[in-house]
Amino acid sequence: MYTLDDIRRRLVGQRLTNDRLQEMGISPHSKGKWGEANERLLGLERNNLPLPDLGEDGELKTAVVDHRGEFRESLAVCMDTQDPLKKLAKTILVVARDLKPGAAFAEREVENIDVLLLHPSPLLVAALEADVALLQADRKARETYFLELRTKGRGAGPKRYAYYIKKSRLKEYVSSVLRATEFQALRDTLQGRRIGPADLAAAGYSPRDKGALGKYVHRLAGSGSWILRTAVVTGDGRYREALLVTRGSGDPVAALQRLALVRIEPLAE
Repeated sequence: MYTLDDIRRRLVGQRLTNDRLQEMGISPHSKGKWGEANERLLGLERNNLPLPDLGEDGELKTAVVDHRGEFRESLAVCMDTQDPLKKLAKTILVVARDLKPGAAFAEREVENIDVLLLHPSPLLVAALEADVALLQADRKARETYFLELRTKGRGAGPKRYAYYIKKSRLKEYVSSVLRATEFQALRDTLQGRRIGPADLAAAGYSPRDKGALGKYVHRLAGSGSWILRTAVVTGDGRYREALLVTRGSGDPVAALQRLALVRIEPLAE
C-alpha cells in the first residue's frame, strides 16, 4: 500500500527511456507504455493498483506534456456506465514531460515531473456535473466544458463510450486541482493562528508598522501561486479598508481568480 507522498517520491524524477522499457519487457509501440512502466516501478500488477483510502476504483494514470507544459492527449476517465466524478476523486495522475517531442512515438522518452490526486474541488464539481447532464442528454453535446464522450477501444465489436477530459481543458483542470490543494494547505497554515506583538518583533517587524501584519502573514504562507491579501475586520465584522485587487492596468477578473483573502480579527480593540 502506498500513500500519495510515497508514490510521488518513487516516481517523480524517473526517466522512462526506451532502454528501461526494454528491460521491463514493454514494447515501445504500446500506447500505454509509460503508464505500465510507472506501475512496474511501484511494483504493482498492471491495472491493479492498491491505492490507499481510495477503494477498488483507485487508479493510476499517466499523461504527457510537451516542452510548453501542454498535454499531448485527452485523458480517459471511465466508461459511460460509471460516475466520472467518483472516478476522478480516486484517480492519481502522473504527469510526465516529453524528452523527445519531435521523435516518432516509438522513439519518444519521458520524465515523470509530478504526481497528484485528481479529486475535483467544489468549483470543478459544479462544472463536471453540468457536463455530465449535457452528455447524458446528448452524447455529442458540444457545450460541455471539461468532459466529452468518445468511443473507446478498437475492433469491430459494439461501440463502448467513455468519459474523457478534453485535451484543450486538461491543463486547466490539473491547474485548478493544484490550486485547490495549495489553498487548503494555506488555510491549514493560517486559520486560527494568533499573532501578537512578540511574534511580529521576533520576525523583525515593528508592531507600529501599518503593514506588519500583512508582511508577517505573507512570511508564514511562503511562496505559492495564490495572490495573498490581508484585511482587518472590526469586532462587528466590518472591514476597515477597501481591498486592493490589482494595480495599474492589471486584469481584476484574472486577479480575483487567484486571490486568497486572509481575514484578521483583532483580539482586543
